[in-house]
Amino acid sequence: MRKIRCPYCGFPCHKYGKTKAGSQRWHCENCQTVFSCKNRSNLKDFELFQQWLFGKNVQKE
Repeated sequence: MRKIRCPYCGFPCHKYGKTKAGSQRWHCENCQTVFSCKNRSNLKDFELFQQWLFGKNVQKE
């Protein structure tokens, strides 16, 4: 299972309860940010973007 990473610093996060609406909350121990993502696919897309941005792969045309 892949670890959820902070959208601000990229550090691995851990579960931090739930919001009033029932969404999972996440906490980053590195930058002390608490965030939630309503749609898991948005978070997955963001993680893929981070991997591309900071990775060694080149963009295919």
